[in-house]
Amino acid sequence: MPQPAQSSVIAEHPERPATAILLNRSCRACDVVLSRLTRSCTTCGSSELDEVPASGSGRIVSWKIVPRPADFPPGRVTTAIIAIIELDEGPRIFGEIDGLPDRDRRVRAHFSGVHAAGQFPVFVLEPVRIARPGRRTRVIDGQPQAVDWVRSALRQCRLLAASNSVGTYAQSLVEYAIRWAPFGGAGATDLLVAFGVSRDRFLDLIHDALVAQVADDRTARLMKGQLLDTLVSAWQGEADEAGEQSERP
Repeated sequence: MPQPAQSSVIAEHPERPATAILLNRSCRACDVVLSRLTRSCTTCGSSELDEVPASGSGRIVSWKIVPRPADFPPGRVTTAIIAIIELDEGPRIFGEIDGLPDRDRRVRAHFSGVHAAGQFPVFVLEPVRIARPGRRTRVIDGQPQAVDWVRSALRQCRLLAASNSVGTYAQSLVEYAIRWAPFGGAGATDLLVAFGVSRDRFLDLIHDALVAQVADDRTARLMKGQLLDTLVSAWQGEADEAGEQSERP
């Protein structure tokens, strides 16, 4: 299995001073693209390698939330999302994710200025097209992925609860909204039975549950913001009342 490379994959852009760029290496003998840290070709063994610009795009292989010291105030610890990125050219590198990641989510490198030595390259999430071709089907990136999204979103909600970013009641509201999201949201009857509220009032409660709090760190704010945006989009319009009990997720 290819091992991810460290942050020395970054260099100064040759045409834009004080701007960073991702680099790979290419084998002159067999044209295999390798990490910039590689000293000899893993395919043919040749040591004649040329540096070539990387596209900067790829996909998330895996990711983890890790603690790190905050810039301010002194002594405060915040969090960062560090991921293994498989670049489109093949090499795997470590990178920091600016956003809330999912496995196999498309990302692209983003540099806004001088890149400090030892820093991981920053990757932003590429937009996900969410279409709703039918009353009870959601399609993400052209593939039916509702089950995977629900699992990921529930995991994120539980992380927020574990870090005290959402309370117990708010967690129950958000988890309910997540489970119904692939179906356009629950109908008025289900909401009345489950929580005793109308659809509009339920969406207000979801907004209150996921609004960023002063004590939330950057990762919690990202999780809340993206969950809220996705849930609001998914729950737009009216849910079908007919047959919703039998089709409940």
